[in-house]
Amino acid sequence: MPPIRVGSPCPATTMESMKRIQPALLPCVFALLSVALASRCTSDDAPDEEPAEVCAEDVDCESFFKDLSPCEEAFCELDHCARRPGPDDVPCGASGCTTDTPPKWQPPRLCAKGVCLLSSGSSCDDGEICTADKCDSGKGCHNPPAAGPCDDGSKCTKGDACKGGACVGGAKICECSIDKDCVPLEDGNACNGTMICNKVSNTCLVDPGSVVACNPALDTDCIAAQCEPTVGTCDLKPLPKGTSCDDGNDCTEKDACDQGQCNGTKICEK
Repeated sequence: MPPIRVGSPCPATTMESMKRIQPALLPCVFALLSVALASRCTSDDAPDEEPAEVCAEDVDCESFFKDLSPCEEAFCELDHCARRPGPDDVPCGASGCTTDTPPKWQPPRLCAKGVCLLSSGSSCDDGEICTADKCDSGKGCHNPPAAGPCDDGSKCTKGDACKGGACVGGAKICECSIDKDCVPLEDGNACNGTMICNKVSNTCLVDPGSVVACNPALDTDCIAAQCEPTVGTCDLKPLPKGTSCDDGNDCTEKDACDQGQCNGTKICEK
């Protein structure tokens, strides 16, 4: 009988060859053939089996799976290669910029439980007219200063333009648009009140609530509560010398104030 090779179909002449073997040896030959044919040959209608993936450690399985995704890892388990989800937050897709106007930045895709998640893009539009909306595929959005006309929101300026990433008002066409514009019109007397800007007429006027009114409850003929111009507070002060007054004495005349006191010229004796 010809030799049988591993993986070859079982020979069709096997039974014919058996006829030439001495009858006394047939039981032994049949036993040996049963073992050999079961382990070393295949029938024509049985598919070949792939050899088992035998491993000793994880590194033996690194190239075993051809379709292993970036979010999976191969490992050795019970002497056979297997696959499982890899660590989370491992990059599995590159970042990039879209061609939209304004552009969007797509951050790197990351692994989560063995799946490469889609990343949600973010628009590079910062909502500012005086900045440019730019995208860097590696770093993301950035908004450098841009030049050009703009509107600072004030009706009292014209020719507004972008400077250093901000909208700067042009020439003024109103007396004021904010209270600060009225500071040059202050007279330096805190008792007279503070100048403010009327936002309707865009003109400067005195704030009525800031005018100082001293309480006359403690006033006398020659002393009165007076406002101090430098600070805008009230203090009792003597009236100017010579201010007419009444000392309450019928034997005096030409009563007048002097250092807070009312004094008259004596004209009789009581």
